[in-house]
Amino acid sequence: MIHLDQLIATLMHVVIENAGTETGTLVLLEEDKLTVVAQCSGSRQCDLEKFAVADCETIPVSVIHSVERTQETLVFDDAVS
Repeated sequence: MIHLDQLIATLMHVVIENAGTETGTLVLLEEDKLTVVAQCSGSRQCDLEKFAVADCETIPVSVIHSVERTQETLVFDDAVS
């Protein structure tokens, strides 16, 4: 039996490792609202508590809304600067 939480955590850790980053956030469209469904770090810690993107303090909400509005892929070479 596949457990969705375990699958999401595993997926996030694979993506984080392959992207060469320290953290990652999974945002999904649920019931017409952008929802944070996972926030994970490379150290194997994964928070799977769901909440609205607008309430997230660790991601650039304006960038998320811009991508939602334009429906275009956005890639940063250096997301820090």
